[in-house]
Amino acid sequence: MPSTTLDPYRDKRSASATPEPFGRRRIPETGQLFVVQQHEARHLHFDLRLEIDGVLRSWAVPKGPSADPADKRFAALVEDHPLDYADFEGRIPDGNYGAGRVIVWDRGTWTPLNNVADGFKKGKLLFELNGFKLKGKWTLVRIKSKQNPDKGNDWLFIKETDAWVDTQKTYSDTSVLSGMSLKQLSKPATRYRTLKTQANKHGVAIKTSVPAKPMLANESESHDRKDWVYEFKYDGYRMMAVKEGGPVKLISRNGFDLSASFPEICQPLDLLPIDRFVIDGEIVVNDQRGVPSFSLLQQRARLAGELQVAVAAIEMPCTYYLFDALQIFTRDLRNEPLQVRKQMLQRLLPEHGPLVYSEHIVGHGRKTFETAVRLGLEGIVGKRLDSVYKAGRSDAWVKVRHQKTDDFVVVGWLPRRSSPKDIGA
Repeated sequence: MPSTTLDPYRDKRSASATPEPFGRRRIPETGQLFVVQQHEARHLHFDLRLEIDGVLRSWAVPKGPSADPADKRFAALVEDHPLDYADFEGRIPDGNYGAGRVIVWDRGTWTPLNNVADGFKKGKLLFELNGFKLKGKWTLVRIKSKQNPDKGNDWLFIKETDAWVDTQKTYSDTSVLSGMSLKQLSKPATRYRTLKTQANKHGVAIKTSVPAKPMLANESESHDRKDWVYEFKYDGYRMMAVKEGGPVKLISRNGFDLSASFPEICQPLDLLPIDRFVIDGEIVVNDQRGVPSFSLLQQRARLAGELQVAVAAIEMPCTYYLFDALQIFTRDLRNEPLQVRKQMLQRLLPEHGPLVYSEHIVGHGRKTFETAVRLGLEGIVGKRLDSVYKAGRSDAWVKVRHQKTDDFVVVGWLPRRSSPKDIGA
């Protein structure tokens, strides 16, 4: 396998002239990180990067990935990049190597399915991708030449046949972090011009304000009304995302700042090109089936230390399901109908990535609940379409839980040490 070194990368760039990272920031090595960046330099292309031996081995793919195995996309092996390049999104100034705009088009984890060193030697790397856009098995095959049959930088990037094949699929050209396209990156304000106009129309100007308590739902055994919307109930941590012109803060239901525990959520929130907002949602960790797991989330939350958390953000990433907007720019939206607040929130969020708009269904509460049970979710939340946002419990929101019950025979128990009247085991 070719040696990994950042010398060629650094030789082509000047740290004082480009905002690109130079590998000086400490990044945990997991061997699992992958990123695809869309890069508009002299020619538009995609850069596939796989974490191998502490660097990002990189291939330039002119036409980008295709989910159709019949499309064999040319991929040129280029210089290794530092691990912190996986976060880079911005503009490389004119006069610098690779001048142009860059977005994080996709990101996630990769799993090699053959020995990587042997793969480089033999010219075939087989691996699985678990990103926001790219899923399933893929392969990189080196194009052999008569002069150097076992060497060369020309490869093909090909989708392997599996459940993720889609011969008609067209991937979106937006970032999984900021939600912006390359064009919007040069003028980020244009994406939110309509949103700001609506915020000015609907809201009342205020300073950023976080309610002492979030709005909470009352319990209900069943619910099915035409003038209500129904959302899935996620088994996670209720969290308010607050931006006041500086870094985003994640505030828990009890008022604690948990921003340091979820860097992979704070980063895309910080990259949204809007300086002030208060939005409400729930942070979850999905299991291998894609179902929220509260036990996995608790494991994440117990981690302490920047390095531990950074590793977990790659190996056990969170998803932030967002369902309400209390403030956009300096406009207080809490007295606006839920329908208006949700429309504005949806326009704010990226199409793909760890920030997910919580979809809803108007009416059909019973069917929504049945779907939630079938998917293994906790239940549903019903909300009156015209409801305003008020801190504390409200009859305008209801939750219907999926109660898991069974019959058990209790043959013995032990008293609790701290309270002998209670059952300990």
